[in-house]
Amino acid sequence: MVNDDIEKLKKATTPYRPSNGSEGMWFEENFCNKCIHDDFNNDIYCETLGDLHCGKVEEIRQTEKHIFCLNDSNFDISEWKDEIESYNNLNKKENRYE
Repeated sequence: MVNDDIEKLKKATTPYRPSNGSEGMWFEENFCNKCIHDDFNNDIYCETLGDLHCGKVEEIRQTEKHIFCLNDSNFDISEWKDEIESYNNLNKKENRYE
């Protein structure tokens, strides 16, 4: 069920790709530095962050008001139930005539 919800959340949001400048620094300070998946001092390096630097990541998403990383150790899918429900409702409307 969680994987289905994550796929729905991906479809209900858009990828977020911060720039290499201050936007990228802000993202790393507010997300990566607080996540257990990236700890430079203990030789733990986040694969998502590495992929982000190459511009090929789908786990970092955005809504009109929020930015989040699906791989963040603090990510909780239950906090995004409104976005998932909105996606479900939109999908039902689009498919009701099939």
